[in-house]
Order: sequence, then C-alpha cells, then structure tokens
Amino acid sequence: MRFIEPKDLRIPRTYFTEFDRASYSCIEWTTEQVEEMKRNLERKIKLLGLIKGTVIVPAQDLFESELCKDFIMGNSIVLEEEIILPALMSRYTNFFDFLSDRREESKEKYLYMRNDTNEINTLLSNSLAVVKWDENLATKWFKQRLLHDLEDERSVLHFNMHKVPRPLITEAISRINEIESPSRIDSRLEIYRIARVSGNKTLWHQLVNYTDFIYYLSGAHAVNSEGVLPQENLIDFSIADLTREKTKLSEYEIFYRIFMSIIKDQTQKYFPVELLDLLTFEDIVELRKSLLHSGFVDKYNKLLTKTKQRVEITDTEQLVLNLDELNQFENELQSLPEN
Repeated sequence: MRFIEPKDLRIPRTYFTEFDRASYSCIEWTTEQVEEMKRNLERKIKLLGLIKGTVIVPAQDLFESELCKDFIMGNSIVLEEEIILPALMSRYTNFFDFLSDRREESKEKYLYMRNDTNEINTLLSNSLAVVKWDENLATKWFKQRLLHDLEDERSVLHFNMHKVPRPLITEAISRINEIESPSRIDSRLEIYRIARVSGNKTLWHQLVNYTDFIYYLSGAHAVNSEGVLPQENLIDFSIADLTREKTKLSEYEIFYRIFMSIIKDQTQKYFPVELLDLLTFEDIVELRKSLLHSGFVDKYNKLLTKTKQRVEITDTEQLVLNLDELNQFENELQSLPEN
C-alpha cells in the first residue's frame, strides 16, 4: 500500500460523499427505494470513473455506510483498479488502526462492531493506494469558510438569510467562533445546536444546510479534489418559464443530465442512459483504460477547468474531442465483449 499526499495527486479525480449514511439513515426506506438508491450510486461511480478517472471516498463512509459496504464487497474491482481511492486521516498508519480507534472512541462505534467491517478492513488494507489527509487543517478550513460566508454579504448563505434579524446572525457567528473542537464532525453537530437554539426557522434551515455543504466541501479541499456533493438545496436551477415552479438540482444532476443528453445526441444507440446499468465494472475498467490512454479524461477536465475559470478557449483541437476521437470512442463501446 502506498500513501499519497493530496498535493501530490496528479490524476483527474473527484471527492465523493454520497455514501455518507447521514444523508439517508434518518429515514425508513422501502426495499424498492433502497434498491433504487443502490442503482443510482452505482451509475454515478461508473460515470465518474469514466469522466473523472478516480473517485476518492472517505474511510468512514467505507466502514459506516451500509450502502457503501454492500457496493464495495460486491465490486472489489473498483479498489483493485483504483477507480476508488480511500481517503484516510493522516494520524493513522493503516486501516486496522483506524478501525480499532473507532471501536474504542467513536460515538458511532456500534457501526464498527459488525462482522462486515472486518471484511471491509481486509479489502481496504489490500488497496494499492490511499490518500492521506490532515483532519486539523480540514477542521480549521471548515470553520473559517463558514464564518467567512456568514459575514460576506455576497455569499449564497448571506443571501438566503436576508430575512433573518441581523442580531441573530451576529449571535450565531459569535458562538461558532467559540467552537474549539478539533473534529469536523463535532464542530458540525455543535453548529446544528447553535442553529436550533436560535429559535428562527429560516436561520436553522439555511445554516444547517450550508454547514453540511461546507462540511463536504472541506473534505474535497482536504484531499485536493473536486467535489460531488449531495446537496440539492443550494443550487436553484429555475425553469419557471416552462413550469412556473422552481426545480432544485444538485450540480451533479445538472451535469449528469447535460452530459447524457450530449452523449445520446452524438452516439444514439451506442450510449443510451440504460447502458450504465448494462455495463459491468469490468467493462468500465476497460473503457476507462481506453479513455485515460486516449487523453479523453484529461481533455475533458481541462475543458471544465477552463470553463470554470471563464477563460476563452482558443485551441479547441487540444481540448475537445474531434470526430476521429468520437468515432474511436464509439468503436470501443461497440467492441465490448458480450456476457
């Protein structure tokens, strides 16, 4: 097992938090709903493996999330081929130490007592590569960024709380400033409490949602990666002209719909949405090798970077797939071995 410092990551990658059990464990789901969640998560990992190359997942999600454990144990190839890279806090030298510590000290230690955590530990311990990250730096960044956005009049959080009396916001800022916990998780829970005792429903709703957003963002920042974050309440993708209503989508959902629409327009029968369900992870591995080798992933992510930076793209031949490359991609899809 080799450890990688975040600053040394050179491959295209994204930080994935949608396995976090906090995002689904508070609701009792039907069997059909659970199966649909599993299917959607599998689709996302497949798609991200193709367009991002590598998906970084926090160690705690790999151990705590029932959805994640089921997925990993059923698809260990994602670890073997480094489609998924585990992220481990730098104070641990291996996953056994992490597991032992969580069984003794964690508030969720009951989650680490299950037999399947030993199986996960074995799988992770055989990982070829692991990303190390500094919890103290992540906690500090998390707190500073939240305070900054509470005070910044141009921030999304500040805008969404424009109806909240200023003294309540000032009081929340003061209390958050006093938090001294070295743990992001404990800091997050304390901020929940501060929001709740404010007695203002808008402050409670907006601050809790934004705290979750910054919490996940701080994780992406800690491993020097882009983030695929499970928020659907911060990006308002309005199609009011069509429906006279507001449709709220996560960044991933917006991207997913646009990407799949483009691919379907270009490749028709070769890449319908349903193909993600038909492709095995063995297929994804082969496609991923082809896309990485051809430079598709690198070009795609350079294009995204340029777009985000609002830099005019002049050398399109270096960034966008030309027809020959698109045809090659289609040929790769056509040549998949039949099961």
